[in-house]
Amino acid sequence: MTSTASSSDHVERPASESQATATTQTPATTFDPLVSTISDQRTSTLERLADVSKTRPLNDEDERQLEEFFGLLQTVDMTPELKHATLLDRAMEVVLDTARYRFPDHFVELARKLRALWMAQNWGAKVENDEVKEEVKEEEEAKEEAKEEAKDEMKDEEVVVAESEEGSSQMSPPAGIRPPPVPPRPDHPIYGANGVMRGIFQIRGGRTTYYQLDRSFPRRTAAVFGHNNIAVGSWWPLQIAALRDGVHGHRVGGISGRIGEGAYSVVISGMYTDTDADRGDEVFYSGPRSTTNTDRDVAPDNNGTTQLTASLVNGRPVRVIRSGTSHWANSPSVGLRYDGLYTVVDCNGATNGHGGLYLRFRMQRRPDQDPIDLSRPTPDEVWAFNHVRLGY
Repeated sequence: MTSTASSSDHVERPASESQATATTQTPATTFDPLVSTISDQRTSTLERLADVSKTRPLNDEDERQLEEFFGLLQTVDMTPELKHATLLDRAMEVVLDTARYRFPDHFVELARKLRALWMAQNWGAKVENDEVKEEVKEEEEAKEEAKEEAKDEMKDEEVVVAESEEGSSQMSPPAGIRPPPVPPRPDHPIYGANGVMRGIFQIRGGRTTYYQLDRSFPRRTAAVFGHNNIAVGSWWPLQIAALRDGVHGHRVGGISGRIGEGAYSVVISGMYTDTDADRGDEVFYSGPRSTTNTDRDVAPDNNGTTQLTASLVNGRPVRVIRSGTSHWANSPSVGLRYDGLYTVVDCNGATNGHGGLYLRFRMQRRPDQDPIDLSRPTPDEVWAFNHVRLGY
């Protein structure tokens, strides 16, 4: 089947399967039958029904055949060879071309999720080309994630946020020269039992001020999907306070989640304007190293990207916390505000300012929840934000 000129009668198809498979080295004896099965179903089912969809709605039998085809794709372990031989990337683009073809919405959504998953895996390129190295990398990331979770459960006493006259820093003072934390008085308006910085020590060391969670203060885990009993519009002066209340699971990082399950929450900081965009109900978000990657063919592979991809596939909600540094016009004036639950609905490859590839996730605010509370922070909260540095 050769490529045809664009017309209103047939799907515009890429180069023939025989050309694709002729240049591909088969990695196993099962590879050729799998290529044949996928390619045959792509031609007889997907491309045929794409043409049909332009003249009439697909019927029950059509949808049954599509379900069989997509069911097969969901069992595939993607590799670069399989992608090249079956042209599955272009097959998904056909389904997603809603301007030309009229596939039912649930198949469009399934094609979008499959493509995003394969893209996040770099179409299997890393595992296929350097399997041992990738396994080591996964083990190291798992260990780092476990360490981070242990820290977040306060199994150590590392000071986590630092602010100085020159600006902010995430550097902690050397353990040997840390001054001991002094608790605030219980009735302090900011650091006391009812203040916005309750359960947090302020520690001054020279010209720098550090903040540390009080291990004796009760805190809520952030490892929960959904609102986690956090009201839309809740506000915090610093991210460490959001960690205390369980709205976000990291003191500094922007994505909190679990590999294989999805992202629990993200913080929109406005730091990465060249890759991210905040439009209120719609957010474009990228994972770590997206702005610095220089590889034109391979997107950064990290826990954050993996978690957002899982959220795209399973549809679980993601809490969105906006910082006062975000560039949306209705962002909080200062501090951080919980703006509700969003769904990761799409993922596409994009190019950063260095020409490097990265994955850009599109998130949509969920209906049936309270609207974003634009009254927060209140004047009293702004006052508290401006006085946090003064300590107690």
